[in-house]
Amino acid sequence: MYLQLESLSSVLVEISQCVSGGVVCFLPSYQYEAVVMNYLNKSGVYSTIQRHKKVCLMVGQSICSVFMIMCCSA
Repeated sequence: MYLQLESLSSVLVEISQCVSGGVVCFLPSYQYEAVVMNYLNKSGVYSTIQRHKKVCLMVGQSICSVFMIMCCSA
């Protein structure tokens, strides 16, 4: 699981730096969202992403509609 989280965080950082507009990252469940956010916070990746994009967490009605939006400006 660690390698998966490391890969995901690398992709999110790269995308947040390259894409000029907003970015949406869909996650499969609330439980996985908690794991991802915990990893991003502990590893310092969350603050790296926030230097490029404002991060907003949005939760939908079903378990499959958890997603993270990285808005255009920090």
